[in-house]
Amino acid sequence: FNLSHCGGLALLAVARELPLGVDLERVRPRAQLLGIARRVFSAEVCRELEALAPEVRLRRFYHYWTALEARVKAQGDGVFQRLRKGAGESWPLRHWCPAPNHLAALAAPSLPDTESDWAWLEPAASALGSVT
Repeated sequence: FNLSHCGGLALLAVARELPLGVDLERVRPRAQLLGIARRVFSAEVCRELEALAPEVRLRRFYHYWTALEARVKAQGDGVFQRLRKGAGESWPLRHWCPAPNHLAALAAPSLPDTESDWAWLEPAASALGSVT
């Protein structure tokens, strides 16, 4: 299993005998977005981000960030350790928007091809109770 959380949302992925990783992020402006990108992404990705309009750049940055985090977690490495060895970009990945202004990613050595192979569970808000 793997878990990610952001604010009031949590994402849990479970698989039988398969390493996997998930990341969940709120898409929000960051003052040093390009600086962060230069520290963690390839020169090619950085050039792509720099060429984009700011509003598109923000979304694309989080696309790359969630992909990196999910793959790193699936492979059991830290972000900076993984960068030294390569980003594991060969593992399949799925992105989706679980809530407004949020982006999620799931990575594993293999992923089902069709939506019918997935089981999505969304608890009712009333089942969650209040958090104090």
